[in-house]
Amino acid sequence: MRESADLELKEKVSRSFLKTVSAFANYGEGRILFGIRDDGTISGVQNPSETRLSIENAINDALDPRPRFLLETERIGGKDIVALTVFEGADKPYLCSGKAYRRMDTATVPVDRVELRQLAIEGSPRSYDDMDSPRQDLTFELLSERLRHALGIGEIDREVLTTLGLYRAGRFNNAAAILADKNDMPGVDIVRYAADERSIHQRETYEGVSALKLLDETVAAFRANYYVERVQGMERERVALIPEASVREAVANALVHRLWYVDARVVLSLYQDRVEIVSPGGLPSGIDEQLYLKGGISVPRNTTLAYVFLRLGIIERLGTGIQSIRHAYRGALQQPLFDISQHAIKVTLPVLEAGSSLDEDEKRLVSALGSHSELSARELAEELGTSRSTVVRALARLEKRGIVRRMGKGRATRYGRF
Repeated sequence: MRESADLELKEKVSRSFLKTVSAFANYGEGRILFGIRDDGTISGVQNPSETRLSIENAINDALDPRPRFLLETERIGGKDIVALTVFEGADKPYLCSGKAYRRMDTATVPVDRVELRQLAIEGSPRSYDDMDSPRQDLTFELLSERLRHALGIGEIDREVLTTLGLYRAGRFNNAAAILADKNDMPGVDIVRYAADERSIHQRETYEGVSALKLLDETVAAFRANYYVERVQGMERERVALIPEASVREAVANALVHRLWYVDARVVLSLYQDRVEIVSPGGLPSGIDEQLYLKGGISVPRNTTLAYVFLRLGIIERLGTGIQSIRHAYRGALQQPLFDISQHAIKVTLPVLEAGSSLDEDEKRLVSALGSHSELSARELAEELGTSRSTVVRALARLEKRGIVRRMGKGRATRYGRF
């Protein structure tokens, strides 16, 4: 038995476990087992009833608000232990002696100022974009233009803004500010890199303007750099090196799901072989990386803004962004990559032509995986009649380029196409 992000072992009851209670209540259900040493050795507890009472009293004294938890006595290896299960709560932040905590692998650490604010917003009945905007001198010319085009609304007034959820009880909310012609919100950095990727060729920053303007500028920058003219017979046509639909979807997702109260911009990086979109803020509470990548499930961080984008036709359906991006790359060798960290999400969209430079081993592997759902390195080596080490090296290159995906660990590792 080993400690993990959702399991902590304690030989005895000490004040340190209370920080972990705060972490589990703030970020996700977890268990603390008393009567087990750090190395997994079962020491047991002498009096389970007194231990449970001591734990309960300590939680009631140190945690504010009081989280929901369950205390049970279990018997392992002929010895009694006490199991404390802490459930993620809705009344965040859960403070231990005035501080909030989170788990970082097997350690429990204090949250920073940004995380504390995020927890407070998650614990509020209203999302950040639904809270009152500090700025009330807002105008909506660009939003009016888009509403006329998308919904046929002739004139935007307070009644329309109320229907869209942007104006309530005589006050504009933060979603209204995000969509206003001028605001105090962070914006977008558009960075074009030189061929060596070490120097910046051009950089433009847009902020203090409508999120609709931010979307327009990012798409315009993409079009200026990733469309080429090709001659087909007697006709000349413009061809996109990267599917425009995938770029538009990725940027729209970044704007809808980002943390707007963090003083950081969405970054659109333009390289010769790819586009990268980085959005401030990791995954919203209630969705993990696996569910995010699978798609179909939406936990919008900014519910009002997402609704307006939906009405304007900028996004089709909530929860389908990842599926839409992948659909734009159907049949392509190189697939989009999604890098999720605690404070940001990065989407990498490769140039479609970049997948043509596969060596012979890589081409044979891609072809073999195309006819099977999942295979191990050993099975691939047997099918291709080559060594396992050659297959493993080629798979590592293909995985790094986003052409194949790895599932499982150790001997259970298998590979498949995206």
